[in-house]
Amino acid sequence: MKVIGEIKDKSQHSEEIPSSIINQCTSDIPVDIVGKLPKKESLTRTIRRVRNSAFKDEDLTVMRVCLVEKSETPGGVKLVDTKSTHKSSPSDLVDLAKQIQKGNEFVKANTVNQLTVIAEQIRQLQKQARKVLEKSHQDTMLHQAACNMVKKPGTIYYLYQRPSGQNYLSIISPQEWGDSCSNRYLGGFRLEFDQSWTPMEKIQQRESEINLMEKIIQRYNTESAESGITLDILTGSSKEPMKEILAISDQCEET
Repeated sequence: MKVIGEIKDKSQHSEEIPSSIINQCTSDIPVDIVGKLPKKESLTRTIRRVRNSAFKDEDLTVMRVCLVEKSETPGGVKLVDTKSTHKSSPSDLVDLAKQIQKGNEFVKANTVNQLTVIAEQIRQLQKQARKVLEKSHQDTMLHQAACNMVKKPGTIYYLYQRPSGQNYLSIISPQEWGDSCSNRYLGGFRLEFDQSWTPMEKIQQRESEINLMEKIIQRYNTESAESGITLDILTGSSKEPMKEILAISDQCEET
């Protein structure tokens, strides 16, 4: 503070500030910033200009740094010298601003990463929804196709189109018709027990999926019987924890 007072006294008589006084006041400022200080400029404006230029050099946006409010009586105790406790260097504000900017950049990056994952999940859900709608449209059209017999699950039906544009289902395959069939063949489909339709080229894939599910269910039933899992455990009425069920689940996932 003594140096600042000396500057004020000298500034009243002369506009030029000795470089030695500027060097003494800016001893805490980094060397690269001190080198930018001109000699014919007030110290306050010089520090403010250099601080702003430091933001520009670091390619940072000039922002307002919020500091903790000062108190002359913290905890009810009056400070002897408030100026000494509230000392701060111009470089401190630069460091605080850099830290705030860095925090904002990390928050933005984390937000973008999380939104990217969510967007990818949305795209996958849209693909699945499109497949579900296409499958639903296909099943509806097959159920509405003309047919002179009661359709039974597990039976393969062949879809034909007459010259008039009418679609109809038949149990006679194109091979059985031979060259005598004048109608356009559109494909073969198997009626499932859930009243959905499976194209002939995907029947083998569906059979594999069903067999896999049956093996998993059988494995659970076998392991449950061997481990002594009862209805009381499954319903939660048993006092014993469900460690057995969790163990079986882990074993199935490993295999």
